[in-house]
Amino acid sequence: MTLTLTDLLNEKPDIPWCYTCQGDGYLVYVGGPGYYSTYHGNYLPTEREEPCDDCRGTGRNDHSSSPTNAVRHHLRNLTPSQRLHLERLTQGHQLAITPANYQALEDLLNEVENELGGKHPVTIELEAALDNAQLLEPATPPTAHRGPRIY
Repeated sequence: MTLTLTDLLNEKPDIPWCYTCQGDGYLVYVGGPGYYSTYHGNYLPTEREEPCDDCRGTGRNDHSSSPTNAVRHHLRNLTPSQRLHLERLTQGHQLAITPANYQALEDLLNEVENELGGKHPVTIELEAALDNAQLLEPATPPTAHRGPRIY
């Protein structure tokens, strides 16, 4: 199972088990020609258990060396405002955001690319979300020309 950014944003941080393997520590892969079953009279697929990549077989989502858990850590470090912007941008909303929040989300994208690579679904979804962002221009005071004051 491949996680997406939406999945990571919907996770509750107080749940200790891995979302990918549901705490089992392994995934069951089914496929291949398998073997011939005389009882069923046909070929059955082979099943094999492999350790979960996200939790490294521990079944917990707080395993520090997993790239996905490193992304979870970066998501937890976002401010509530940045997280809300990211959730709405991920849902496809066109939002105007402040330069500081945009920079924080750009930094998050760089960290996600470093951890997961540029072709991972989380990275692709984050790039698409940032494309929906509209950067607010910093407020500048009006520059009306005033004449000199004469007292």
